[in-house]
Amino acid sequence: MIRLLVLLSVLCVAANGCPNIVTRLDWKAKDYTCTEDLTTPVKYVIIQHTEGASCLTKTKCIAEVKIIQKADAMTTCGIGYNFLIGGDGLVYEGRGWTTQGNHTKDYSSNSIGISFMGNFTVEVPSNPAIDAAKSLIAWGMYNHTISKCYILNGHYSLSPEDSLYSEIKGWRDFQP
Repeated sequence: MIRLLVLLSVLCVAANGCPNIVTRLDWKAKDYTCTEDLTTPVKYVIIQHTEGASCLTKTKCIAEVKIIQKADAMTTCGIGYNFLIGGDGLVYEGRGWTTQGNHTKDYSSNSIGISFMGNFTVEVPSNPAIDAAKSLIAWGMYNHTISKCYILNGHYSLSPEDSLYSEIKGWRDFQP
């Protein structure tokens, strides 16, 4: 078992760098009642932004994730995104790889929803945040959670004029 973990770690680093994921346990998430399994590998990766506050440190990003969790709990059963990304370049686990999100109507059951924390209509996320998102997608493909033939798209709340949308248009496997 230890050999397998070491091998996976080596392969992860070689395959685009491992995403540094702050787990629900690490950020002290509240339990949620959403337990619908996500059928994998998913066909879509949906990129969006929270349109809330940006964060550049782990402490501030954890505080922001908790604010998002509290707000989402009012309308759904907890955080709707599978993952959130802070300006600090860390990935914060929302519903994770195995639980269906509630982030994009008609797509949540067959996608991983990744949301950058902040409002990125005028500016793009930090380079560490963008690298973290790309690394997360690569890791998802490696661990067979994301299809190797996935389609990357922006959430319908993103306008083609938004900086974030303009950024992801240049990413591998983007389709409008």
